[in-house]
Parts: sequence; C-alpha cells; structure tokens
Amino acid sequence: MESAHISVVVQHRLAGRLRLSFSEPLTASKRSQINWAFEHNKPLLKHRWCDLGQGLVVAAKDGVVTPEDIFGLLDLALNSAPVQLVSKPPTALEQFGGQARQGSIKVFLALAIAGFVLPVLPGTPFLFLAWWLGWRPAPSTPNPGASVGDKFQNQMPALLPCSPASEVP
Repeated sequence: MESAHISVVVQHRLAGRLRLSFSEPLTASKRSQINWAFEHNKPLLKHRWCDLGQGLVVAAKDGVVTPEDIFGLLDLALNSAPVQLVSKPPTALEQFGGQARQGSIKVFLALAIAGFVLPVLPGTPFLFLAWWLGWRPAPSTPNPGASVGDKFQNQMPALLPCSPASEVP
C-alpha cells in the first residue's frame, strides 16, 4: 500500500493478528490520526505501536484481521486532513495533583524568600525546588533597540533632578 508517500508492508499475519511495517517512522500527528481512526471506525480492534513508530500491530479478540480493511483505514487516516481533537478534561486525581503542585510552589517560594532574609534558613534549595516543580518567573519584554546603559537608566529612579547644560550657572 502506498499512502502519502509512505509505504506499508505486512511483516507477518496470523488469524487474529497483523503486524505492519512503515517505510519511515510516522510523526506524532500521523500516529494520532491513525489512533483516532481506529478508535472511531474499528473500536473492536486493538492496536499498538512498535519499532519506534515505524511498526503497528493490530489484533482482534474474536475474528480475523484482514490487510484490506487495515489498509483502507490507514489510507483514510493518512490522506485526510489533520484532526484537531479536544483534549479530555482532567480527572479528579490530575486536578488534585495540579493544585498540590501549585500549593507546593507557593510554599517553597515563601520559604526561599524567608531564607534570603533570615540568616539561619537557606533560601536557594527552596528556590530550586520551586523551579523543579514548574515555577518560572514572568517573562520580561525588553526593548531590543535600547542599549545596556538606557536599560539601566530606565530601571534606576532619578535621585537628583538633572538640568540642561544651558541652565547651569
């Protein structure tokens, strides 16, 4: 079978199992399209990827897997427009994990700030722990045309009012 410049070869065939090999490893988007096609068109067939995305094993619990059916499904999946699927909502456990992570980041940042102020408590390990959990500082938007001196001058408050040279007595 030739589909979108990717050739597919049957490596071996059993009554309820078929192993396919692609001419090149498939990208993640092509694999997700094939996964979607299997889930929606052939839900009774089980499939798994092998050989680092270059192979596919298709199995049926009761029945026969024919190469013609699979080639038709692969042709449909690989030649169709990419599908933008909606992600599944997070489970209760995933929500709890995200909330626990955010809470831990806040605690570690508070301990890091306290560690930088108090001489007994080290702050750097807590800052590293917060960084490891996913905290990142807000990105700044620098002016690419400004020089280093201009950036420094704009950040420092004016201590003394400057007057033009013509007004100096």
